[in-house]
Amino acid sequence: MESTNHLQTQYGNKRPFTVPDGYFSDLSTRVMEQLPAVEQKDTTHPTTVQHIAFRYLRPLAAAAVTVGIVLVGFLSYHAFEGQQDESALAGHNGAKASTALSATSEDGFDQAADYFMIDESDMYAYMENNQ
Repeated sequence: MESTNHLQTQYGNKRPFTVPDGYFSDLSTRVMEQLPAVEQKDTTHPTTVQHIAFRYLRPLAAAAVTVGIVLVGFLSYHAFEGQQDESALAGHNGAKASTALSATSEDGFDQAADYFMIDESDMYAYMENNQ
């Protein structure tokens, strides 16, 4: 506050800058004249439409690629797992291989039944209802 009072007493309230008469009345026209002419873009241009379509389809494309990668990985894993089972069975003789194959399918069913917590009475009830 003290510095403001000191400046006012030393220099006074007179504004040192002046603006010519009518400066602000034609300012907008002078500014617009100095701007370069800008051509309006054609909004129906094919590259613009393609760019907009690509912007909206990009998330869908990313999701499709992700699902494809997961699917290929899943199928590759199961194919690799099946090759290992076949090589394990090939090491045994023919009788043991058929026994191992049938035991494997029965074990798979038993594991699935245990996973879903299905016992014999549930299976009989299911079969009875679906006849």
